[in-house]
Amino acid sequence: MSAKHVRPSDYYLRSIRIEAFGAFAQRDVGPFTSGLNVVYGPNEAGKTTVSELVSGVLFGWEEARGNRNVYKPVNAERCGTLVFAPKAGEGSEQRLTRARNVDGIAPDPAPSVLADIDRETFRSVFSLDADQLRGLGKTSRVTSRLLTAGAGTAASPAEAMARIDEELAALTSRGKAHVNSIPNLRAALADAREAMNRGQAEADQLKQEDHEYRELAERRASLMAAVKKSNEELEALTVQRAALAQAEDARAQLEERSAQLEKQESELEASMRAIDDAGRPPSIDAVEERTLRAQMDDLSEQRGRAEHALSIAQQDAIVSQAEYEALLEADDMKELERLAKRQRLLQILLSVVLPVVFAVLGVPVFLRGRAIGSLSVTALGIFLVVAAFGMACAAFAMLLRPNHADQERTNRIADAQWVMQKDAKKLEVSKNALAAQDAQIARFLSDAGLTAANGSLRRARALLDEWGEVRADESVLAQRRQSLRAQRASLDAAFARNEADRAAALSALGAKPDTPLAVVDARIARVTEQRDDQLRTIESINTRYGELGQVLAQARHARDFDDAKLEHAMLTTRLADSMQDYARLLLEKRLLARAISAWEGQSQPAVYRRASTLLAQMTAGAWTSVRISGEGHLEVADDRGTVRDPLYLSTGTRQQLYLALRIALLQEASNVGRSVPVVCDDILVNFDDDRRASAAAALADLARTRQVIVFTCHREVVRLLRDAGKGTNVVEL
Repeated sequence: MSAKHVRPSDYYLRSIRIEAFGAFAQRDVGPFTSGLNVVYGPNEAGKTTVSELVSGVLFGWEEARGNRNVYKPVNAERCGTLVFAPKAGEGSEQRLTRARNVDGIAPDPAPSVLADIDRETFRSVFSLDADQLRGLGKTSRVTSRLLTAGAGTAASPAEAMARIDEELAALTSRGKAHVNSIPNLRAALADAREAMNRGQAEADQLKQEDHEYRELAERRASLMAAVKKSNEELEALTVQRAALAQAEDARAQLEERSAQLEKQESELEASMRAIDDAGRPPSIDAVEERTLRAQMDDLSEQRGRAEHALSIAQQDAIVSQAEYEALLEADDMKELERLAKRQRLLQILLSVVLPVVFAVLGVPVFLRGRAIGSLSVTALGIFLVVAAFGMACAAFAMLLRPNHADQERTNRIADAQWVMQKDAKKLEVSKNALAAQDAQIARFLSDAGLTAANGSLRRARALLDEWGEVRADESVLAQRRQSLRAQRASLDAAFARNEADRAAALSALGAKPDTPLAVVDARIARVTEQRDDQLRTIESINTRYGELGQVLAQARHARDFDDAKLEHAMLTTRLADSMQDYARLLLEKRLLARAISAWEGQSQPAVYRRASTLLAQMTAGAWTSVRISGEGHLEVADDRGTVRDPLYLSTGTRQQLYLALRIALLQEASNVGRSVPVVCDDILVNFDDDRRASAAAALADLARTRQVIVFTCHREVVRLLRDAGKGTNVVEL
């Protein structure tokens, strides 16, 4: 008997250590007793987190799928420890720790606490919340697993029956994954027979193709020998034809070159005659020419200075004349003239009008004073007459003073006129100097024999350049004459060699010396056409020859026919084995069904009797019976015998039914999960007051044989559980 199925020692969960889980870290929950325990805390205190931690440590953390909360902390791995203590107080405690699922539970292998329970049983029966109490999936299967867990065999008879059903389904399945199923093996056997028939037909076809391949090989060899002979003849003809064509091309090039030489010689003679007709330049050496050019450069520089001085003088004359004319027409000069006129008019007015006015006023006043005998009036009249005389004298003096504005205008015009005359004289002197320089240049050019330059230094330089070019042309023409004579001699020798090469090529072809190239081309065309016909025939043969060769080469390495025969034999053997396994499994299923039926006949009625008692207790006798129908479905009956499917019960009644059924299973299957606690997370929320009290009593009754931990956020539930069971342990979060 394996260690997994040794009868476990009786342990209970004493405390919970949360290393990191959800929002909690480094937190202890407990201690718990081996009987009824209530964990109380308000909403979000962590009741569901602690419940999920217990399941996760025992059987592995939930994987993240969709938007489910798997209680994974931020930047940390989930980790927790469950501490189990022996119920009898004998032996040492066991600590179960889990961090990552891949590492498994520590210590590994798992201790005897988990030896008599699996994950599915714990999830469906031992770990309860309000949603799980709405049903019990595969009720009969869960019942069978629990009731046969203590059968003393390596596996539960119900589990063994499930495995037999799976194996039988696999043997009769048509799914591709079940390669050893009877339908799949029969289909594969039929395919193998068909493959064997195809292989036989292919073998017969290959024999015919091998005979054809040998015949094509002989014909191909003879054609290739004929092509080789044609290629050799064609190669010889092509070589001699190329030599003949090269000789004729060379002759054409030589004739063209000869015509070019004749043309060049004619052009050379014409150039020599043109130089003679134009007259030869004076014979001066390079030293004399450099001296002339240096003197011409000096004269050019002197004339340039004279031209520059003349240009400046012309500009100055133009500027001074323009300034004089502008001065005469300037606005300020006109303004001076108008100012002088106004001053003269004012002087005249002052010298005439004011003395007359004072005199006219003074004489009557004087006469009046004398007439009235007033000395002051007489004195005033005398003063006015004297003032009139003084003003007349002052006005006369002002008329005799010169006008400053008029004098300034006259002085500016005289200065501008003097500058204009000076610049005109400078211009005349510059023109005379330039004329003297031109006369000197003309005398120099005449003395140097450059009269044709007409006194122009630029033209004189051009004449010197032309004379130099003529002398250079004469030298080049002399060299070209020598080169043309050498080329003519070389061309005559090349004509002789070309004629010899052409004669040799025609002799090698067996043709007459005057045979044209077209005759040779016709002969090459006939041989080429013959060779091409042979090649086309070989190409068509090669296509078929290659296809057959490839087919036969593949056939030499092909093992399809042999593999088909081997596969047929193997499939036949596998089908026989599968048929034998199928018969064996049917026999095992029949024997095991009888054993399970006998086992359940003893245990299952007790489960449903106990569940009926608990349901009647919880519902105050409203529902009195729980049973399995003939079709294997769960059903309940009331005190009047009315039978209902659980689907048509109220939510609270349906939860009470499935709670009663689970408590009955746990009480009857006492040898399953003896050390694992029954964890209930707020399972009484949908019960009314009376039924909640009855359910609390049922849980307290279960706690006499198993450890029960109830999580709740209602103080009323804590009170009910305390009242239902003596020694109820309360842990607050």
